[in-house]
Amino acid sequence: MKKTILRTKTLVATLILASFALTGIVLAANNNASSDFDSSKIKIKEFREKR
Repeated sequence: MKKTILRTKTLVATLILASFALTGIVLAANNNASSDFDSSKIKIKEFREKR
């Protein structure tokens, strides 16, 4: 039972982090050129592969 709660908390934390990352990408895309947008995507891919 405790494992399920822990897993849910981890999932929620991951979703919150992902939403922050997406917000950051959207803001970067609005402020800067599309090349920055691509570099942000690459950074997030690298971050996901590390985990």
